[in-house]
Parts: sequence; C-alpha cells; structure tokens
Amino acid sequence: MATACVQAESAVTPAADAGAGGGDADRETGVGGGIGGEASSNDAQPEPASLASAQTVAVRLARLLWDAEPEAALIARLDDDRSSSRVAAVAAEMLDDPRARMGLKAWLRWLLRLDDLATETKEAVELLPDVRASMASEAVKLAEHVAFDGDGRIDTLFLAPYTMMDGALGRHYGVDLAPDAAWQPVEFPTHDRVGLLGAAGVLTRYSGRYQPPWPARRYWLLSDTLVCEMLPIAPPAPSVLGTPAVPMRSARQQMIEVTASPDCMVCHFAVNPLGFAFVGFDALGRAVSTDGESPVDPSGALPVGDSSELSFTGQPDLIRQLMDRPETGRCLARRLLSYALDPSPDPGNAEHSRFVRLTPELRASFETAAAEAARTNMIRDLFIAVTRTPSFRAAAE
Repeated sequence: MATACVQAESAVTPAADAGAGGGDADRETGVGGGIGGEASSNDAQPEPASLASAQTVAVRLARLLWDAEPEAALIARLDDDRSSSRVAAVAAEMLDDPRARMGLKAWLRWLLRLDDLATETKEAVELLPDVRASMASEAVKLAEHVAFDGDGRIDTLFLAPYTMMDGALGRHYGVDLAPDAAWQPVEFPTHDRVGLLGAAGVLTRYSGRYQPPWPARRYWLLSDTLVCEMLPIAPPAPSVLGTPAVPMRSARQQMIEVTASPDCMVCHFAVNPLGFAFVGFDALGRAVSTDGESPVDPSGALPVGDSSELSFTGQPDLIRQLMDRPETGRCLARRLLSYALDPSPDPGNAEHSRFVRLTPELRASFETAAAEAARTNMIRDLFIAVTRTPSFRAAAE
C-alpha cells in the first residue's frame, strides 16, 4: 500500500505552464471565457508563420470531423484559400454531413480511452462480454445523441441526468429494459451521477483491475477531460495506478493515510478530493452505498487560488461547478486541438502525446477556441473554433 504515494513524485507541471493556463485572478473573475461564462472574440484569426498545404488541412478536417480520409473535392476547395474564415466555413458544411457523427465519436473514444475497455482486466468482479461491448459504446452514443439529436450543448453532455442504454446496459444499471432493447436515452436510476463522466463504461475504464477502485484513478478521468487547465498535474507512473485498496476498509480513508506526507500532497491536495467524488461507484461503475464498512462519502473540498475553495457534495455537484469555470472550457479545447493535430497515443506515456508538449502558439490557439465556443456553449461551435485556429492551419513542425 505504501507504494501508492509514488504518485506524488510526478510533480506538478512547471509554473510557466500553470500560469499560462490562467492565473488565480482569471479563475476568480472568469476572464478568458469558460463553458458557462461570457466571452468575446474577434472574427479574424492571425495567420500561422507557415501555412499548411491544402492536403494537410484537408487531412486534419476529414480526420477530425468525419474520422475519414479527405476527398479530392475537399482538397481542391482549400487550394487557394486556407484562411480562418474559409476553413471555418468548410468545417461548418462538413458538420452538416451525416459523417460528422463518426468524427465526434472517434474523438470521444480517444479522449476517454474507450478502446482499452476491450482488454481491461478485472479481478473480484465479472465483466460480462455483452456488457463490456455495450460499455465501449455508451459514452459515444450519449455524445452523438446530445450533439445531433438533442440540444447540442456542451454542458448537457456533462450534466445530463441520463445516459444511453441498450438491453445489456439496462441489466447492468438495474433498469427494466428488454434484453434485446435498442439504444435509447434512459435516466440514471439514481441521482448520484450525471452526464458523460457518470457513465458506467467511462467509470469502468477509469477504475483499474481491483475492487474497490483506488480513488485516484477517477481523478485522472477528470484530468483527461475537464481540469487539465485548472490543475496541471503531471501523470503518475503507470505501475503505480495498479495499487489495490484493502476491500473491507474505506478506500477514501486509505488514500488519505497513504498520501498524508508533504511530498505526496504536492499532487494529492487535488487528486484526493476530486477522486473522492467518485467513491460511490464500484469497479464496474455501479452505484454503491458503502465504502468498505463505512457509508459512502463523496464530498470534497479543493483549494483554488489563494483564498477560495471548491466544495462539493458529490459527483453531480462537482461537475456542475466545474462546468461554470473558464478553465474547463480551455481544457476541452486543448484536448480537442491536441486530437486534431495528433490523434495517436504515445506508447509508454500515461497521457496522450500532445497533452504535455505545449508551445505558446498551441496555447494561444486553444484559449482562443475556448473563448469562441463559450459564446454559444455548443459542441458544434467548439469544433469549428478549433479548425479556425492558427495551430490547426499551420504546417507541421
């Protein structure tokens, strides 16, 4: 158990990175525009120092928006004009095409590492093949439903009181669906979870092999999606993440004890409370009422800035508050732009490759995209804003 503290040896990202993500003043005032905040943006975007070829921009557009290779007609449309306005106009048309559903789903699979579910090993719990297969589709089906069949809003994706279920997932959640039921939106059977990060498949992917799951694993779910700008903490060594908790003791209390030293708390001041928001879910994302022999306590408090605190009662309350913070919008834009430029994970790195290779140009691009998307809070507009950025249109280094 003591080895779990090794996570704290992964230091907080250097101060230059943390500061560039918006200092404490930004976090207090909402400057920069987040998902839930006001933002303004000029229509004109600066041109990159070296503009990418029509072929390169077309490849990026087709891969991001359709998860496909570009057609000759798309390349031709970009031959003489790859300005921000032209690329955005082309992107908007592409998002009206039915193939855009495939692009959104591919990004969600990458962002949440859902392809890993096919080979996830679990101990002391049984993950049935049909449930495993449905779990891999749950989150992408939810995103597709919200973006194309629902209101299209970013906050709905993360705050919806429902998920998508088929017969196998209905059985897993304890919902009364026919065994052969088709995919459909269904309210969560309990009120202790919301949205994309409450989906059983997502929670299963971020639980590890042991039951109960080590709470830190669910922190990395938040780091991958929403808090990478608010809490720029470097990822831990992959070997550490396999640390099991003692089943009959509270996983929350064990984590507090194991990470109590000052060296550990360099990172665990954030990892612990945010991980605790998910202690009410087991290794297969099912709601539980006890943590070891203690009642579940998913509450937490996270220091933000010099004098404020983000206090929450559980996963729904935490996600609602995060969606009101401007850093959350910047994190989503950063992840989407990272994927657009390099969709391949870096083997041996606990994060996807582009997540940790920031440049001033890349940061300026995703911050601008986040500010633009904040004006409407629409998933569609976040994708279009990313394609307008200089980094998206720049030649590869």
